Amino acid sequence: MMRLWYFSTIFWVVCKALPSRKQYSVAPELLPGLSEVEDKSTIPEMYAGHMPLARLNSDDENEVDYFFWKFSRSDKVLNTLIIWLNGGPGCSSMDGALVENGPFRVDKNLKLVVNEGSWHSRADLLYVDQPVNTGFSVSNGNRKAFDDDLTLTTQHFMDFLESYFKVFPEDRSKDLIIAGESYSGQYVPFIAEAIQKRNAQANSASEKYNLRGILVGNGWMDPDTQSLAYLPFALSKGIIDQKNPHFRKLLEEQEMCQNRIISKSSDEHQPFQYEECESILQTILMATKNVSAETPSNEVCMNMYSYNLRDSFPACGSNWPEEVLHVPGFFDRPGILEALNLDSTKVPKWKECNLDVYFHLKNRKAVPSVRKLPALLDSGLKVILYNGEMDLLCNEKGVLDMIDKLQWGGQRGFSNAKKYGWNYRDYDTNTDHIAGNVLFDRNLTYISVHNASHMVPNDKSLYSRGVVDIYLNDFFLEKLESKDVLVTTSEKNMDDFGSSNKLGVLGTLDDDDKESDNVGMTDQKDDKNKTDQDKSGERPSKEEEEQDQRRRRQGTFKIFGITVLVVLVLGSFVLYIYIRKHTNKTRAILINPSHRQHDSQNKKVSWADDLEHGYDFETDQSQPGSAQSAPKKNGSYTRVPNTELDESFELENL
Repeated sequence: MMRLWYFSTIFWVVCKALPSRKQYSVAPELLPGLSEVEDKSTIPEMYAGHMPLARLNSDDENEVDYFFWKFSRSDKVLNTLIIWLNGGPGCSSMDGALVENGPFRVDKNLKLVVNEGSWHSRADLLYVDQPVNTGFSVSNGNRKAFDDDLTLTTQHFMDFLESYFKVFPEDRSKDLIIAGESYSGQYVPFIAEAIQKRNAQANSASEKYNLRGILVGNGWMDPDTQSLAYLPFALSKGIIDQKNPHFRKLLEEQEMCQNRIISKSSDEHQPFQYEECESILQTILMATKNVSAETPSNEVCMNMYSYNLRDSFPACGSNWPEEVLHVPGFFDRPGILEALNLDSTKVPKWKECNLDVYFHLKNRKAVPSVRKLPALLDSGLKVILYNGEMDLLCNEKGVLDMIDKLQWGGQRGFSNAKKYGWNYRDYDTNTDHIAGNVLFDRNLTYISVHNASHMVPNDKSLYSRGVVDIYLNDFFLEKLESKDVLVTTSEKNMDDFGSSNKLGVLGTLDDDDKESDNVGMTDQKDDKNKTDQDKSGERPSKEEEEQDQRRRRQGTFKIFGITVLVVLVLGSFVLYIYIRKHTNKTRAILINPSHRQHDSQNKKVSWADDLEHGYDFETDQSQPGSAQSAPKKNGSYTRVPNTELDESFELENL
């Protein structure tokens, strides 16, 4: 009864206050640069504006509006919705929309240009500024409100979702992926857990959110483990060495951090992160300064977001990437805010990050999101973590160390991880580029992105879109130099991947599904082996040839037996009808042997030949495990046996 009252109240409050979908529409011609785009099909359908949160407490003087910007393909309806959140905390998700994986970038003329690596070609994209007072998200009360804990931030975002799905109900049934980078490594698992709890309390399936997975890039998820990874990572990459004058101080800070973590009490609420661990990164930046007279002022300090780059001190990466500097000017252009359905008198001047949000979010109640991951993984949720290998701030050693400590599915860490190479194939130049490496175990995938920074979609946009392709199982699996390699490719060839044949997007199956999917698996694997042999050009071994001949003989016998059975059944039925209709003639034939002999010589059963030549029992199966059902292989990616390039793959949970 309480749940019914809860949802009814939300519905009443939201329906009373929310604008209509049409009021959020964005006209492309109002955005500078889009009129100059030659291929108009690359311009997505857009919606943007302030979404009032579905707050039940009407006495709250601080009504909150979250700013969102949605992009979807205008030429095709996609069944996946990716919600993207930037981190900070306090950094606007317009970084993602206009600097990273959105459909557009802002050029030096403050105009929008097409981003060839946009993710909107794979899924609908929804960018949200949160927590409150981040970007264009505002509080309308008498005081400026800030979230002080991730539990409050999560509740506010759930309020946003309640409002959003009322205005855009068609998105509720889509496969939902919560994604983000950096400090969003905290937001994303918290939101995923809240959605699962909400779904468990829903009265019907239609009220549930169709959460399918989470995707975190260069995530800050486990402060303790990731802080302790700074020094080992810097040493392994040659960023510093033992001859550095700051090395002894670094060892002391590393020991202090380690001792503080070890000494924590098990019965007290632990701090979100320890002060003793926060100084290590700053000391590394000090240790790598170059203050020689010939050093340009903008190259004094190492860029913590991409350690192969330099920056001025004390920015050490804050001035990067260059495109970020264009975004404030774009939003300052006359008419832009109005085009995005914003009241320019009620929103602040846009800035990338609001430090007030950062300083207020102390998390005195919340625990780090790494503690949410085991339960999310055990629930079957598909989790992808990816890292640009050049990032120092949230480096890949820290993330891998975190994974090694995780316990889920009855095992710890990557116990039996499958390892794959990863290439990006450019069909325009017919060349392959090394994109990175992939580890997969159970329903957790880790992707290392080659030569990429903290903001992978910014400097490796085409590679980053491949991360989404891996999630959606849209890639080739090839054997290159005796190594299994996943191959993602350019946009114009994606339709050849056979996405209609994809199964098990989550990479998880229950026991019943596993049993049914194994039916007819042998024949499909035979087709797969034949396809692999044709592509490689290698002759199968003698043993494989004998097995293949044996299977073909079994298949032929199966077809012959079924055909004979069908002929006998149908023949009996025709004979029965014939006898019933021509009783007198039949009696005469039975009495007169000469008539029987004559009729039997002239009779021709043509439908038997039609049946044999017109129906393929091996390929046209409608039961589970048929050629329409993708073969499964526990704990790995598996090629689907299709023709030409129509192939699809999946990640499957053991």
